[in-house]
Amino acid sequence: MRQRFILTAPIYLMRSIKSRRVMICVVAILALAASLRLYGIDWDRGYGFHPDERSIYMQSDCMYRVLTHGTGYQGCPNLSEYPDMEPGIPSVGTFFDHERSALNPHWFPLGSIMIYLMVL
Repeated sequence: MRQRFILTAPIYLMRSIKSRRVMICVVAILALAASLRLYGIDWDRGYGFHPDERSIYMQSDCMYRVLTHGTGYQGCPNLSEYPDMEPGIPSVGTFFDHERSALNPHWFPLGSIMIYLMVL
C-alpha cells in the first residue's frame, strides 16, 4: 500500500502545480481585463454623459430656451446660424415654415425625437 501512495504522490503534485498555473493565468487575465476596462473611466469628468448624449442635451436645452424665451436664448447656435428663426411658440404659419420655426432643431445626426421628448 505504501508503494502505491508513493507512486501516485508525484502525479497528485503535478496536478496541483498545473491547477495553480491555470489559476494564476486566470487571475492574470482577469486583472488585465479589469485594468483595461477601468483605464480612463473618468473620461466624462464625473458628469456621466456620452458625447452624443451631451449633444442631445445641449440641443434640447437650446430649443427649450428658444421656445420659452429663456435666459440666454440669444446665444443658442440655432439662432445665430438661422437668423430667420422666430423665438417662442410658433404660430400656425410659422409652424410649417422650416426656416422660421423654433421647433426645427436644425440638427439631425441622431434623429430629433429625443430632443422633442426632452423639451416636453
